[in-house]
Amino acid sequence: GANGGTYNSSATAGNGTATRDTTATTANGATFNGQTTYTKGQGVTHTGTCTDAQGTTIACPQPKQH
Repeated sequence: GANGGTYNSSATAGNGTATRDTTATTANGATFNGQTTYTKGQGVTHTGTCTDAQGTTIACPQPKQH
């Protein structure tokens, strides 16, 4: 991963839906667990939780939109 962190992502698709699960750890020990689900006709929904190195829940950094 970037800056010494780790990143894992898995994706499944079928029946008009696609799901991506993501787990990332940053170099400073913060973790991110997220799930992105795409449903045909309904678009994308995203849920996620982030914690800092102390285990405190923090606001997730939003990825840049390209």
